Amino acid sequence: MKKKILSLLLALCLVMALVPMTAFAEDAQNINVWDGSTAAAFAGGTGTAENPYQIANGAELAYLASSVNSGETYEDKYFVLTANINLNGLPWTPIANSFSDALFGGTDYRIFAGNFDGKGYTISNVSIGSETTPFESDVFGLFGATGGKISNLNLDTVSIHGVAKIASGYVVGIAGGLVGSSAGSIENCHVTGLAMDMSAPSNGYAAAYWVGGLVGALDGAQLINECSVSGSITEKAGKGSIGGLIGELGKAAKITYSRSDVTVNVKADSRGGANVGGFIGKGNGKTDAETIIRNCYATGNVTGGAYTGGFAGGLWGLNIKNCYASGNVSQAAAAMASFVGTDASDSNYYGSITNCFTTGIVTGSSPFRYAFAEQSSATKRSEITNCYFAVENLGIKNQNESATEKPQDEMKNEAFAAALNNGDNSNGWSFVNGQVLCGAEPADYSAVEAAMAAIPTDLTVYTDESVAALNTAVGGVVRGKAFVSQANVNAMAQAIEDAIAALQYKDADYTKVDAAIAKANALNKDNYKDFSAVETAVKAVVRDKNITEQSEVDAMAQAIEDAIAALQYKDADYTKVDAAIAKANALNKDEYKDFTAVEAAVNAVVRDRNITEQSEVDAMAKAIEDAIAALQYKDADYTKVDAAIAKANALKKDDYKDFSGVETAVKAVVRGKNITEQTEVDAMAKAIEDAIAALEKKPASTKPGTSDKSPQTGDTSNLALWISLLFVSGGAAIGTTVVSRKKKYNR
Repeated sequence: MKKKILSLLLALCLVMALVPMTAFAEDAQNINVWDGSTAAAFAGGTGTAENPYQIANGAELAYLASSVNSGETYEDKYFVLTANINLNGLPWTPIANSFSDALFGGTDYRIFAGNFDGKGYTISNVSIGSETTPFESDVFGLFGATGGKISNLNLDTVSIHGVAKIASGYVVGIAGGLVGSSAGSIENCHVTGLAMDMSAPSNGYAAAYWVGGLVGALDGAQLINECSVSGSITEKAGKGSIGGLIGELGKAAKITYSRSDVTVNVKADSRGGANVGGFIGKGNGKTDAETIIRNCYATGNVTGGAYTGGFAGGLWGLNIKNCYASGNVSQAAAAMASFVGTDASDSNYYGSITNCFTTGIVTGSSPFRYAFAEQSSATKRSEITNCYFAVENLGIKNQNESATEKPQDEMKNEAFAAALNNGDNSNGWSFVNGQVLCGAEPADYSAVEAAMAAIPTDLTVYTDESVAALNTAVGGVVRGKAFVSQANVNAMAQAIEDAIAALQYKDADYTKVDAAIAKANALNKDNYKDFSAVETAVKAVVRDKNITEQSEVDAMAQAIEDAIAALQYKDADYTKVDAAIAKANALNKDEYKDFTAVEAAVNAVVRDRNITEQSEVDAMAKAIEDAIAALQYKDADYTKVDAAIAKANALKKDDYKDFSGVETAVKAVVRGKNITEQTEVDAMAKAIEDAIAALEKKPASTKPGTSDKSPQTGDTSNLALWISLLFVSGGAAIGTTVVSRKKKYNR
């Protein structure tokens, strides 16, 4: 089962080998459609490696083209693409639109010498010239000529209709889907949907007429790595070097782990000397061991030209290793073969082909048809080692064929991969799920996709730091890598998985909990009958909860709030009230002029107050105390005093030996006494009465005519009369007093 799954995955990878590797994080809406305008500046940046110029739309890309075509090279400056750009099929002038003068030692040319990082974004609908109005120039491509590095850029739907120029009597036309002439490296760049239609003037020698799906020509000591092209190339002049990926490779330049699926159709003209290949037209004609094409492949059919091969048209100093071609070759005018159309005709152009194979079929009317490579006995120069072609080409094999024939079926097993490695696994051949791979095949990104699919949809619940680490891992994904970089691709997936595993939830929001605790702390627990439930709820708070446990944290807050809500205040202290009431009850209201205020204050007492209303309760006690304090006693009864005074006043003090005791007693009367001082008042009356009783009359007068009628000692004749008078007067006094008191208390 696992083998079947892996086989399906690999098959899918091979099908998608030349599909543009756009940034998966970008959706269809993140495409800026160009309106043909030119911006006045870039989106941002200063051009340094740390802060590159930013290009976010077609107008800013057009600004770059305008600046370079005005003479600015941007040497050692850095650029990044920040969004997908749709050039909308509007006419595009290459960035660096003139280069021929540089070929002839002049200085009047344009070149982009900066470094351009596409960041995995796609520039689509690139249109240079049209079928009815071809673009006439010496360079063609999104970039005409470059000197810096181009990386991580995808082009989709590229249409080029061009005509080469005559310069100094020579045909000059350097055309590529991405770059015409490159003097810098190109890495992880992909062109899909290429439709290139090139022609050249019939007059003039094709000195610099190089046409490739990715780049026309790569100048010395530079590298193309992990790049791809798909589409078609049509060349109508039958001149120059035309290849599916590159037209011509400069001395000491290298191409590694790249692929081409380009149908190449060139005019079959032997006089033009066109070298046509499914991957490359030819080498530069100089022997150099460092001019290398390694671990690459071509799958497109190749038709026409003078020298035509499924992989390369002319070897010319190339050293090709660990590569294969599967396209069919036909209709060449001079020589054609399933891998290399022709070896060099000069000993200076030595090359080599090592550990390579082809499954394509060679057909056509030319008598110079070769199963693997054209190498006649007279011109055989380059070494062909450990190479294979399909036995189906037996009909066109010649006696000088140095490659080995094998049935196509035998080119699909593990033993064949081992044979290609030739005892050295560093050659890179591998057998994976029924496929012999050279390493240029697309890497399997299924683990990356699975890792990305596992990214939580809501990242807002995680800490900024852990999300930033995840974004870094996702941003580290480089699309379009070849199978040779599978370990790196797997590492990208692992980095994402690790970042996902390292995501840390944000802490739960304890705002409500803190507010509830602050509310509880603000309370005086002594005011409540039982504060323990609140204390228990506060102690139950756990501080290590994260945002996914927010409901638990909110429940903690709610528990505190509920405990607070359930609190019952202690009853208010009525001790003072009760004391005041007892004090009032101990009073004899009959002793006071008006006792109603005390009774009202007592009746106003409310018994349901709690401790927070203690001041109200204390106010009740004070109201009673104040009413008691305001009481006024009734006046004392001075009736006896008044009667005694009246009795004294009725006497003639001259009749008595010493009346001063009575007068003193009368003067001693103090008015204003209240009922509580009645004894004192009565004592005043008694004092008067006692003084009166103590009076002694003066002796009877001895004057003539008078008689002493006073009873003599021992004379009792009037005793009964005195006793009767005493009882009558006493009864009258008592009656008067009783009547007076009744009147006072009945008021």
